Amino acid sequence: MTYKELTIDTILFVTLIIAVITDLKTRKIYDKLTIPVAIIGLALNAVFFQFAGIKNSAIGWVVGVAIFMIFGLGGGDVKLLGAVGALKGWLFTLTSVMYIGIAGGFFVVIYLIWKGQMLKTLTNSFNMFFKRSEFKKKEAERIYLPYGPMILIGIVWNYLAINYGILSLFKY
Repeated sequence: MTYKELTIDTILFVTLIIAVITDLKTRKIYDKLTIPVAIIGLALNAVFFQFAGIKNSAIGWVVGVAIFMIFGLGGGDVKLLGAVGALKGWLFTLTSVMYIGIAGGFFVVIYLIWKGQMLKTLTNSFNMFFKRSEFKKKEAERIYLPYGPMILIGIVWNYLAINYGILSLFKY
């Protein structure tokens, strides 16, 4: 691992840990964390890897923001993944999203079983998609879960898969 990679990876994991802590405590991932990290990611990639670095970083930011916006996640989650993209580039961000989604899905299922809401949630989901006329949005209780921890787990999983081949879902 070069000092360039070590610098970027250190910033990445410190940022993720701070984001998880604030997400769990306040249910927010703050702009004062994500925006400076995105700018630092763009700057470091420009200095370390010149034009190719800034291009990869900028595309990574767009990919991170766009994907999470499509899935309707909160603003802090969107900007956090944008910052990840600015630090690590588009390919790392794109593959991380797969791991984040798996971790998030697993966590939600465990949470719903633990809270005894799995059957109710499945029924609401079925009614929402197949019985639209009978589905009343107000009756469906929303569950809000902090997604920062799932982002951390997914990115750590991707990092381990890329660097050590541990639980890899892709050929790198």
